[in-house]
Amino acid sequence: MHENLVPPEMEEPNTTYIKDEYGKSKPGNRIIQRSYNEYIAHKEGLDALYAAVNKNPDVKFEGAPKERYEGHIEPHFVHDGINIIHPFVNTRKDWIMQQYHELGIEDLLDITRSCEGEFEGLNYKTYTPGDPVPICGECFWCLEREWALGEVE
Repeated sequence: MHENLVPPEMEEPNTTYIKDEYGKSKPGNRIIQRSYNEYIAHKEGLDALYAAVNKNPDVKFEGAPKERYEGHIEPHFVHDGINIIHPFVNTRKDWIMQQYHELGIEDLLDITRSCEGEFEGLNYKTYTPGDPVPICGECFWCLEREWALGEVE
């Protein structure tokens, strides 16, 4: 297991957009995560990286990432000799949430978090591992998750 820290001031929506190595304008957190993942793949000799990026819902929520609309992210490409694989890029989060239910692994769902909200007084100095992290309920990621959970049968 490898851990990486994305400084809150580099997370969406706090950061300015920066051109990445592909010439695309991205927020700092996405550049940091991609670059770190590529570093670990190189360091560990991995032949593939997987990202659970999914397609935006049919419902319009403010802040929906434009690149998550169908056809904007390649499901597979090779970068620096490493396979980059997005198995869910053409799948909406409601289908993914349904799998937790059908497979009886809701306990795993309970430890995931989608929120990108900021919380005063909560940071790497004050957080105790294992403590629940609050959610804002207002950001795109919270709205998408709630929508998807509402669609699960």
